[in-house]
Amino acid sequence: PTNALGNLYTFAGWYTDKSFTQLVTNLNANAKTRDLSNYTDKQYSGNSKYVRKYIYVYAKWDKVPFYMEGANLGEKQYGDNVKFELNLAHNGSGNYRYSIDSSSLPNGTMLVNENGKYYILGDLLCPGDFSFNFVCYDIDKDTEISANYTLSVNKREITILINDKSSVFGEALENLDYEIQSGSIYGDDNLNIQLRSSVADDSPIGSYSIYGSFNNENYDVTFISGTYKITKKRIVYTLNNYAGVYDGQEHSVTLDISRNLDTVKAEYSLDGIN
Repeated sequence: PTNALGNLYTFAGWYTDKSFTQLVTNLNANAKTRDLSNYTDKQYSGNSKYVRKYIYVYAKWDKVPFYMEGANLGEKQYGDNVKFELNLAHNGSGNYRYSIDSSSLPNGTMLVNENGKYYILGDLLCPGDFSFNFVCYDIDKDTEISANYTLSVNKREITILINDKSSVFGEALENLDYEIQSGSIYGDDNLNIQLRSSVADDSPIGSYSIYGSFNNENYDVTFISGTYKITKKRIVYTLNNYAGVYDGQEHSVTLDISRNLDTVKAEYSLDGIN
C-alpha cells in the first residue's frame, strides 16, 4: 500500500469489516456467483434468486508518534575538539524548544544552535563515560520528549622515547631527556615526567637502563626505555725525561694510578728508539 501522507503514518497490516448480503432476483437459471468468504462457486439451478455476499478489506495505518532519535557518539580522547550534530524531533507541531542538562555533558563542551541545527561543541576535558538527554518541548501540543546520547572519552595516549646517553668513566653524567614519538600533549598540560637510572658518577664501565614515569590522570603514557653507557677512559701518562749511563741493569718505571682501569699502556723512547 501507498502512504499518501508521507512519514506521518506507518502501515500496520490488513483487516476486514463485517460482511453484508444482498438478495438478487430475476436472474436466469444456472446463474453463478462467487462467495468471497471462501472462494468457492455456488450453482443455482431452476432458481430465480441468489444471495450475493460482500466483504470489505481495509489497509490499517497507524499515526507515527512524536519522536526523536538518540545515538551512540562513539569513542574520543581527552583533549579532542568535537562537533556532534544532534537529531531533531519529528511528527510534532514544528514549534519546538530544545534544551539539555549541561551538567551531564563532558567538561569543556556545550549545546550550540547554528541556523536551527543543534550541536555538542567544544574540547573534551575529562575522560569517562557520559550519558545525556537532548530534550524537545512541543510548545503547541504541550508535550515533551527526549533522546539519549552516549559518549566514551578515553585518556589521551602518548608514546615517549627516552634518548640513549653515554659518558666516559669518571666524567660528569649527561642530563637525561626524551622525545614524544606518537601522540601529543593537549594545551599547556604537564605530564610531570621523571626519568631515572641506576647509573651514578662513580659507576663502573657498563650499560644501565633508563626508565620513565609520569603523573597526570588524563593521559595514558607508554615509555620506550633508553640506555646509559659508561665507556672506558683513555689516560695518557707522560714520563719525565731521564738521562743516565747505560749500566746493563733493568730499571723500573712506576705509574701512580688513582682509579682501577682495565688496561694501562705506557710508551717511552730511548734516543728515538721505542
